[in-house]
Amino acid sequence: MAKINRIQAIRYIEQASEKEELGEASNRFKIDVTDLRWRLTAQNSLMNINK
Repeated sequence: MAKINRIQAIRYIEQASEKEELGEASNRFKIDVTDLRWRLTAQNSLMNINK
């Protein structure tokens, strides 16, 4: 169940990041926004490398 919630959180965060609503995502899922931005940056970098 925790994994499902994490996946849902990640999807929500990805959508929110497109709209620059990381604060809302952070509040909803109690996630640190600084860590969130770092992870999204790392994820985007990896995706660009894999293209």
